[in-house]
Amino acid sequence: MLFSGPRSDARRERYRHEVLDVADGARKTKRLDGEKGALPDGAPSAQAESTGLERTMGWKGCAWNSCAYSIALGILSLPSVCATLGVAPFVILACVFAALTYYTGMSYHRLQQRYPGIHSLEDAGDLLFGRVGAFVLGWTQVIFSVFLQGNHVLLGAKAFNALGWRAPQTCAIALYVVFAIISFLFSLPRSYKLFSWLAVFSVISILVSVLIVLIASGVTGPADGTVVQPISAAAQPGFLDACLAITNLFVSFGSSPSYLPLMAEMHDPKHGFPRALRTLVIFQLVLYCVVGGVVYRNLGPDVASPSIAALQPIYQKAAYGTGLGTILLAGCESAQVSGKVLYVKLFRMRPSLFKTKAWGWAIWTAINAVTWVLAAILAMILPFFSSFLGVEASAFWSAFLAAAAAFSVYCALEERKHGEITPARCAVMLAAAAAVLCVTTFIAITGMWASAVSIRDSYAQGIVGRPFSCAITDA
Repeated sequence: MLFSGPRSDARRERYRHEVLDVADGARKTKRLDGEKGALPDGAPSAQAESTGLERTMGWKGCAWNSCAYSIALGILSLPSVCATLGVAPFVILACVFAALTYYTGMSYHRLQQRYPGIHSLEDAGDLLFGRVGAFVLGWTQVIFSVFLQGNHVLLGAKAFNALGWRAPQTCAIALYVVFAIISFLFSLPRSYKLFSWLAVFSVISILVSVLIVLIASGVTGPADGTVVQPISAAAQPGFLDACLAITNLFVSFGSSPSYLPLMAEMHDPKHGFPRALRTLVIFQLVLYCVVGGVVYRNLGPDVASPSIAALQPIYQKAAYGTGLGTILLAGCESAQVSGKVLYVKLFRMRPSLFKTKAWGWAIWTAINAVTWVLAAILAMILPFFSSFLGVEASAFWSAFLAAAAAFSVYCALEERKHGEITPARCAVMLAAAAAVLCVTTFIAITGMWASAVSIRDSYAQGIVGRPFSCAITDA
């Protein structure tokens, strides 16, 4: 039976403990379940194979990293979403997705607090569903992170192109390679505490870029000089356009793949992570509503996506130039997730490889190099990469949200079993999880369908390029 049985009990015991690695390669066992004494026989720690990662980050560092992960230049597609849906539906849906973001984060947090040895979705999948769950959720987290890295390589090449380093005078492949190399170098800090300083710069970068777009769109209006039409409180889009718009808004709130790795490096995740999560959700909601509504008001219902394209060339360059930092570092945040999941996985499989700091750093460097090579290849080999990412995002973000519902159910049943919550509260938690699963299923199906139709239309319009082309396309 799911969540029960001898193997499930052994997995529960395993993730209640953690073994911390120290600099000289020795290991120190630490119980994290509030009990005293040595670990029980037959209950190896989930991190007995050791993460080699220190719990040194505070809640502010977690908040900066979460914001840098989730808020990037894609925010400038939200004015188009607002124009498609209308202001009122846009704001309402933004509030709904902000609530879902908070629900997701707290579900991950509840599971991690109950089982502190969990480091990634692979561990969570192993706890709930065994080896199959570990394989599916673990590789989902890694593959999606690498695809996000590829998207940032593509965005970086487009930014280079917009700033004057142009294809075909300079082949786009060179732009991809250069941006991937720079991203690799900035991904090398292994501590989230250290990387949080780069995250601060990423957030400042996107805020400055957004401020330029807000001011420029208000001062000059559309670059083509068209008269701005009045804004609509509630538009009447077609079903396909509405699905694409809702999907774009939904994925803009996503940061769930980073939650467990971030908590694994916090010195006080019990109190710190909820504070960081609230900061993230409030910051996202306010920023998205302001950017979506104001730029839509300034540029009208025909605003381009991203809205930078509707500005005069000099303002486009200014926005892309100041936004390069967040294009770079948001991709590096995804590399932190994929790199650390693979790093810990290898640590557990072959602990003998990590006898010294030098070997640990060499393996960390190699993992980052591999993920960025794959990201660059993905950006070059798929001529419709941006549209394909919409298909993947719909599926994977929905999977991460569904995982949160599963974690909530698991914790509710565990807490009810031990008399920690009342039957009424347990029923409410189960009902909320069921509602979230319904929303998740709808978004996954409609989002993938709408993105697939978008790819078909791109081919029909002839704007899809060829693999390893020297030209940069918008497909």
